Amino acid sequence: MMDGTDWEIHVTTEHGTEKVSRSNVFPPGWEMIRELLYDYYGAGSNREDEEGEGEQ
Repeated sequence: MMDGTDWEIHVTTEHGTEKVSRSNVFPPGWEMIRELLYDYYGAGSNREDEEGEGEQ
């Protein structure tokens, strides 16, 4: 059974691009990244999925 969450993010700065990816472990500050993306795409925050979730 596959029940994990795979993610990958590419961050580009004046120093180049860095790719970070993991499975089942979210990066520090992921909630802030998620909120920024929700705001950017106009989706708003889905507060229901935050209940019971904590940074790991």
